[in-house]
Amino acid sequence: MKNIISIFFLILITQLSFCTIESDNKNSLSPDTTSQNFRFKTTEFGNNSTLNKFEDVWVFNENNIWGIGPMGSLVHYNGKIWKRINFDPIWNFYDITGNKYSGTEYAIAIKNNSGFIIVELKDESAKIIYDESKNNPSLKSADIKYYNDKLYLGFTDYTGTKIWYYDLLTQETIIQKTLPRKTSDVEIKQLDMRKGNDIYYLGNSMYSEFGFIHFNGIKYKTIFGDYQKKITFTGSHTDGNNCVAVGYSYDRAYITIISRY
Repeated sequence: MKNIISIFFLILITQLSFCTIESDNKNSLSPDTTSQNFRFKTTEFGNNSTLNKFEDVWVFNENNIWGIGPMGSLVHYNGKIWKRINFDPIWNFYDITGNKYSGTEYAIAIKNNSGFIIVELKDESAKIIYDESKNNPSLKSADIKYYNDKLYLGFTDYTGTKIWYYDLLTQETIIQKTLPRKTSDVEIKQLDMRKGNDIYYLGNSMYSEFGFIHFNGIKYKTIFGDYQKKITFTGSHTDGNNCVAVGYSYDRAYITIISRY
């Protein structure tokens, strides 16, 4: 009798184990989307002299998409058609960010490397909210990121490095950190963040070392890798503990992974 009971419990435990494993497998393989049906819609713009290049794009939803590029190139998609937004062609747009809750986007542009503006993109309109030539202090940026009603920015020029943000509520510019010009400084090319106290400012030193400045809410720390190559950075992304930057140098492409430990 004892043997029969033991065998019964052994069979029951085995079946329960199989059920648990099967359930775990089902969860791990379950799709995270309701459909894998897609359709393509490609739109052609421009001619040989105007609107023949886009630099970046921002998607709020299927009814609110912005594309930006050189020579004042701004286009907006309302879910049905693309609309060209008139803007002065002296400005070259090169980066865009946005508020994922309100659907308002913000783009930055330069003018022959001598001017810098921040443009608010909303409801198929474009409005300059910051103009380097009309504001004191006079600031620019290599990249832009939105977080909690602030636009985070940073750049390096012959005077040094300035890390700053533009407050969308007060319309004020706040310089968070100024680093005097030194050969060991990071020349900021990319900016990425998850929140206001975890920001990566990536670039190279004058000696071509890859490095970045990290802000933890209190302290700015400059960190260099061991790679001696002048890389032109074209993009970056962080999940907080990992920051990945991509770029190129001559005939080579590069991906650098920065991991927190």
